[in-house]
Amino acid sequence: MSSVKKLLVIAMAAGFYGHLRDPGDKFEIPGDEEPGKWMRVLDDDGQIVKPAKAGKDTKPEVLPTAAAAVNTAPFTPPEAVYTVVHVPVGNFAVVDASGEKVGEVFPAVKGAAGQAKIAAQQEADRLNAELASGKAGNAEEDNGASDLPDA
Repeated sequence: MSSVKKLLVIAMAAGFYGHLRDPGDKFEIPGDEEPGKWMRVLDDDGQIVKPAKAGKDTKPEVLPTAAAAVNTAPFTPPEAVYTVVHVPVGNFAVVDASGEKVGEVFPAVKGAAGQAKIAAQQEADRLNAELASGKAGNAEEDNGASDLPDA
């Protein structure tokens, strides 16, 4: 049994890998996987490795100051109850742990460069954050309102 070496990468622009990644986020991908165009491979020192050109060695590129301060702890995905799924014709929806659709479908718009997927992920993240903070499902307790008449 052979293990696949992992590559440490940094997001240079917003992108989706497991969940929405912001510029400066560091995370691992399998070594046999081609990094996305919005990612850059990092060496062991945390510096960007430029792609090798014919006949030249790879040279590390110094990270921008703001990106150098990013937490480099190993990526541990949060336990998510709500996730994003692709529905036909490029649209996306948020589903719960049982696979049931929650809320609206986020329609793909031609020329919007993945905004439907980003919006769906933001909604899933919001729902997971509410669930983690204990606010989900407690709407009546939060405002004391009820549609039922007093007995």
